[in-house]
Amino acid sequence: MLLLADTHVRRNGVWSFTPVNSEPARLAKAMLLARQCGDQELERAAVTKLRNRGEEPVARRPDYLFRQAVADWSRQYTKATGIDLSDLAKLKGKLPQYPEIP
Repeated sequence: MLLLADTHVRRNGVWSFTPVNSEPARLAKAMLLARQCGDQELERAAVTKLRNRGEEPVARRPDYLFRQAVADWSRQYTKATGIDLSDLAKLKGKLPQYPEIP
């Protein structure tokens, strides 16, 4: 769940530095891990976050949306791992169809 954290996480001496500009990449990684491991709880949490944040601008670029950044990262991770994230890659378009919540 650290991959889905909105801010830095500190618990019992463990510190996770989670900058906002890497949030789309972390969400794509969470989806990749969820699908690789069959973790439906993690995939549900990632899809929920994606739906809630999808239309928000990323960082300082008002024309580049959260879902588009996730789509870009998903394409790269699919090429690198062979794990199918094609449904996320489709979020780049003008009429996105968000993944179903498992």
